[in-house]
Amino acid sequence: MEAFANLSRTDKVFYSVERNVDESGYHIHLMFSGFLWTKEHLAQVLDVKQDYIPYYEEVNDRSSVSRYVTKKMLGDQIHYNFYG
Repeated sequence: MEAFANLSRTDKVFYSVERNVDESGYHIHLMFSGFLWTKEHLAQVLDVKQDYIPYYEEVNDRSSVSRYVTKKMLGDQIHYNFYG
């Protein structure tokens, strides 16, 4: 994530890692601002298949999205960070 945050087209990055509800693994919530990003570009830079990014949407309400992304940020949060 730090390498992604340091790209010239990326401005600010916040991510949090959560355990899946069924405890089968983990998933990442990622919010970022940048210049001309698409789901395809993001998948390529993060070296993942596009199918691994189920939701890729422009944020219209920062407060609502930030509440959703941080909903499980308790003392046992797996990992999170902000680059900006």
